[in-house]
Amino acid sequence: MARGRTASRSHERRDGRRGRRGRFVAPLVCTAVAFALGCAPTQWIAISAGPEPVVVFVDGKRVEPVPETLELKATRDHTLFFQREGYQSQLVVVRTRDLDGAPQLEPARVDVRLKRVVTSGPSITVEVDDTPIAE
Repeated sequence: MARGRTASRSHERRDGRRGRRGRFVAPLVCTAVAFALGCAPTQWIAISAGPEPVVVFVDGKRVEPVPETLELKATRDHTLFFQREGYQSQLVVVRTRDLDGAPQLEPARVDVRLKRVVTSGPSITVEVDDTPIAE
């Protein structure tokens, strides 16, 4: 056995600190495990929305400022909600599809043009029953 090493902890030195191999192996193992367990394939979706200023919600969470592209997990569907005061809101569902064994989001580009809500101006509705108001 080499000087300064024990049979059970060959990667540690006498003072308890890790040698070179321990400094690099542990982060690589952690990264590999995280990738295998928690990382799903992602896809960039281009978005264009107007007229500005538009508020965008992605899966119920407000995104500010409005980005030109969004990185979304390709393994599930996503909802994009666009709104602006005085305009008709719009909901877009980006769906996942299986394309040659790999998940793919569609549409890959979302273009939204909100339409102004037309109102006739302020109005009051008055209802009067059959009782005479004045004689």
